[in-house]
Amino acid sequence: MCKSFFYVKICKACGRMLNGKRWIIPDPHEVARAKLMDRLETTHCEDCTRHPGAHSAVLQVRGMPKEELEKILLDELIKTDKKGKLEKIVPKGENYHLTSKSMARSIGKKLHEMGAEIKETSKIVTYDAQRSRQLTRITVRAVFDFVPGDLAKYRNNVYLVEKVKGSFIFTQSGKKFKAKDAKKIEDAEKKKGFYISSNPPLVFIEDTKESLEVPKEGKGKAEVIKYKDKVWVR
Repeated sequence: MCKSFFYVKICKACGRMLNGKRWIIPDPHEVARAKLMDRLETTHCEDCTRHPGAHSAVLQVRGMPKEELEKILLDELIKTDKKGKLEKIVPKGENYHLTSKSMARSIGKKLHEMGAEIKETSKIVTYDAQRSRQLTRITVRAVFDFVPGDLAKYRNNVYLVEKVKGSFIFTQSGKKFKAKDAKKIEDAEKKKGFYISSNPPLVFIEDTKESLEVPKEGKGKAEVIKYKDKVWVR
């Protein structure tokens, strides 16, 4: 039987199906029907033919908690998977190697919106003779001066950073000011625990097995930040 215009192309390695320009997870019934009608073609998608050690971008993030950063990376991988792209993010020391430049730039844009200063550089790594072009690798570097949970000193007062957006710091008390006008408190003491009382509000610190009175009520997990004689909780 000759193959008609409507044939199904499946990647031998990852099992995804070509749908237009995207590789997606196929409907098993559609694959079985195509095979039965001799309209099934197997090949290797661009993602699977890529060298396993190859990467097109390096992401360097400084000043952000690892668990918060990796949540952003996971969300980005899920988003690219829904688009039919098989991308990878591989941790290498403090940095992350990515198979996609566009994904690195997308993450960098998101980190910039959260207050990071972004710098992108490019480096020629090899030459593709078949396509007659240079292959480059980019490095996206994101540096946070402040992240939520830090203490910022502004005009002789100390504030707990609630969020950072662009060049501005928003504090737990409602104060807003530019990050460049503030100084980060480096020797603040941070302890993790959970609420055990609301009147007075008490947080049990897991590491030291002590109970600390905090300035506001809450439920569940909490982080206590201490600096000199002042206490904050988030």
